[in-house]
Amino acid sequence: MKFEFSMRSPIHKVNEMQKRAKRGSVLIVILLTAISMVLCLYFAVDLGVGITGARQSHSAIEAAALAAAQELSAVVIKDPYFGYIALSDRPPTAEHLRGADGEPCPVTSINTLIASARLQMLIALALENELMQEMARRDLAQARRAAGELEKHLGQALSKNCKNQYQDSNGREIKPYAVAEAVFRRTLEGKNRADSISEKQELRLELGYCPGTGTTVTPLPEPPGQKPISERFNTTVNYQPSKNYPLGGEDFYLAAVGPQASLVGTKTFSRPDGKHISSIVRASTTRPVSSLARQDLSMALSQAACAQPAAEAQATTAGSLLVDLPAGKISNFQTLFDLIAARPDTAFPLPVLSPQQGDYPDEAAPPVLEGGTACMTARELFSVGLYDWLRTAGARIDPDSVINAVKNEKLFEAQTNGAKRFTRFDLGVDGKVYITRGSENPFNSTRVNEKQLYCFSSNAFKTGQGECTLVFTDQVHRLGPTQGGRHAGMPAPSPTVNWVDLSTYCGNVDLADRLGRGHKLGLDARGDRSKLNDDGIAADGAYYERPLRGRLANCPHKSYYSGGLAVCLQLMEER
Repeated sequence: MKFEFSMRSPIHKVNEMQKRAKRGSVLIVILLTAISMVLCLYFAVDLGVGITGARQSHSAIEAAALAAAQELSAVVIKDPYFGYIALSDRPPTAEHLRGADGEPCPVTSINTLIASARLQMLIALALENELMQEMARRDLAQARRAAGELEKHLGQALSKNCKNQYQDSNGREIKPYAVAEAVFRRTLEGKNRADSISEKQELRLELGYCPGTGTTVTPLPEPPGQKPISERFNTTVNYQPSKNYPLGGEDFYLAAVGPQASLVGTKTFSRPDGKHISSIVRASTTRPVSSLARQDLSMALSQAACAQPAAEAQATTAGSLLVDLPAGKISNFQTLFDLIAARPDTAFPLPVLSPQQGDYPDEAAPPVLEGGTACMTARELFSVGLYDWLRTAGARIDPDSVINAVKNEKLFEAQTNGAKRFTRFDLGVDGKVYITRGSENPFNSTRVNEKQLYCFSSNAFKTGQGECTLVFTDQVHRLGPTQGGRHAGMPAPSPTVNWVDLSTYCGNVDLADRLGRGHKLGLDARGDRSKLNDDGIAADGAYYERPLRGRLANCPHKSYYSGGLAVCLQLMEER
C-alpha cells in the first residue's frame, strides 16, 4: 500500500480563494457594464428619436409660417381715405372690388402709400412748395393710420378663433390660421410623425416685424440731383423693411414683403410697437420629447419660424396732366413752375367747387363750394393739381425727371406745322415724365367727377397783358369708393379706350411701351368703333384678349389700358 500526502499551506489556500473572488468580480463588472451600455444606448436612441421627431416637425412649422404669410398677403380691407388697401398692390381688374360706377378699383399696398408720401415730400422740398409739403404730411399721417388699421386686421386674421371674415380681391374667403394648421398637420403626416405627441402639438401664429431682415418690392428713389442707383450699378435698390428713411422731419417705415412668401430669421422678431409696420408671421409650437422608459427624463422643445408675405409690384396706370391753351401762350407764365411759384399775381382767392350728387354737368346740379366756404389762390390750386397728378403714379416716380418737367418744359411751343393747343404730361413705368403736344384731346375735359374738385374763374390771375380765365378739374383729389365719389377717385377714362396707340393723340407703340400701357400690358383691346371718329375702340363695351390665351373674363378699369385724365388746366389770356 502506497500513501501520498499533499501538504498545502494556509497561504496557498487563501490565494486560491482570492483568485476565485476576482474572477467572480470581473464577471459582475462585465455584466454591470453591459447593462449600463445597453441602457445608455437605449436612452440615447429613445431620446434621439424624440429629438429627430422634433426636428422633423420644425419643417412643418416652417411650412405653416409660409402658408400663413401667403394667405395674409391676400387680405384686402376698405379704408375710408385711400380705398382698398393690403400688403400687396393689385391692378383694377378684380370683379369683387368695384366703385358705384361698376368699374373695378385697384388695391394699393401700404408700402406704396408710405413710399408715395415720401416721394411727394422729396419733390415738394426740391420745389420749395409749402402746400405740397403739407399735403405729403397729411397723406403720410393717413397712411400711418391705415397701416395701424391693416395691422390690426392682419393680427385678427391670424387668430385661431377669428370671428371676422376676410376676403381677397376676388371675393375668396381668407383663413390664414385654418390654412396654416392644415399645412402643419399634413406636413407632419408626410414626415410620418402623426403620432400621439404630434397630434397634441398646438400651432400658434402671431404678427410682428423683424429688424434687419426681410425685403420689399418698392424702389428707393435718389434725392434730386444724384444719378440714379440703377444707372450707376445697373440694378434697382429697394427700401429695406423696418428701417427709418427720415425726410422733412418725418419718419418713414415700410413693411417686409417680397416677390414671394419666404422665410426670414426669428432672432429679431418683435411684436407690434405702433411705429414699425408689422407684416411678419411667426409660427410656433412646443413638442414634448420624452423617454418611453422614464417619464421624468422628458423635455420640451420650443420651435418657431418666421415668414414674410408676398407682394406684387405696383401695377396701376398713372393718370395724365393736361394743359389746354385755347388762345396760345400765357404772358409771363411759360412753365408749370411759373404757375405754382409764390408770386403776387396768382394770390387772388378762387372758389373751389365739388359736385355732390353725380358728375357735373352730365348728371348733377351745379357743384357747391368745397366744404361750404373753401377758397384757394390760383397758385394753391395749381399746387394741389400737380400733387394729385403725381400721386396717381404711387411710388414709381423719378424726382429729377419731374422737377425738370415742372421747371423747364414750356407749356406752349409753336410747331412748324402750326400751334399745338394741348400739352399732356404722362408718367412712365420708369418714373420719367413724357410730354406730348397736339391739337387733339382724347378726354372729356369739361366734366368733373362726383366729389372731386372744380374751379372756374374769368379773372383767376393777372398776366403780362391782362387777366387769365381758368377752368380747373381735378378728378383724383379724393380717393376710394367712400370719399372719392361714384368713380372712386380714379382717373377719368377717354371715350376711346386705346387712345395711347393712336397717332391722332400723338400716341404710338413706342410711347405706349415707355408708359407701360397698351400692348405692353399684354392685352389686345377689342370692341366697337369710338364715337370720336379717331379710328379707335369705344370704351363702352370694350373687352380685352391676351395673345394665345383668349378673352379676359373680367375687364379692367376703362383707364387701365391707356390711362385716364387726372387733372386738367384750361388757361386763356384775356388781352
